[in-house]
Amino acid sequence: MLAFCHWLEREEKIEKPITTRFSLPRVEKKFVPTYNTDDVEKLLAACEEGDESNPPFRRALTARNRAIVTLFINSSIRLSELVGLRLGDIDRPSRVILVHRKGNKWQQVPVSRNGFKPLHKYLSNHRAVLAGCDNDEDYKPRKEDAVFLANDGEPLTIWGVSMLFKRLKKRTGIDGKKVGAHQCRRYMATTQLAMGRSPLDVQRQMGHTTLTMTNHYASLTVQHLQKSHERYSPMRAEKDSTYDAFGEGYWGE
Repeated sequence: MLAFCHWLEREEKIEKPITTRFSLPRVEKKFVPTYNTDDVEKLLAACEEGDESNPPFRRALTARNRAIVTLFINSSIRLSELVGLRLGDIDRPSRVILVHRKGNKWQQVPVSRNGFKPLHKYLSNHRAVLAGCDNDEDYKPRKEDAVFLANDGEPLTIWGVSMLFKRLKKRTGIDGKKVGAHQCRRYMATTQLAMGRSPLDVQRQMGHTTLTMTNHYASLTVQHLQKSHERYSPMRAEKDSTYDAFGEGYWGE
């Protein structure tokens, strides 16, 4: 309705502006619980899947799943950005990935050493199996090929990753929290801000244009707030003795 009224004003369909008198309802902001370290361990442990009668294929699927979950948590890239990754976007020596961000922008996103290991293992040892290659001689990947492949060797889609997280939620039994790629972004932001990383660095890592969006994702846990409050509690403040050095004032009672 508001957009329609703005259009009426721009097109001069009405004589006087009316949107200045509009009062939009306030939307209640609900607390969104994020993962903890136990949840992350459960997710990684639940990545194993595939037919037990075909061990190489099972290992390949497991390696792919762990690479996906780890990359989401470590780099905070979006779901659409992950499925859009191509082999040429992975800078192996520097552990940096080139991501196609919102607004048709490209950005280099760093991945930590531990976060890169599962991706390296998947690409080096297991992607060829999903590609349907029986030996190294037949495996000739190209720069424009998708990083993550589905069970049939085709590029993994947004729907395919969503179904993966649906299976992970069922296996882990994580209750009261959403299980998906978006929650991984929230976990990264929350954890890094709590550990003291610069909000500006977190903002760039997540691909946000403003800090307002970054603060949106940083729903710090009650435990972190409790520790912070205990450290800076007003009840612990000590009286500064320097204020008494020169007396109470320059006048008599």
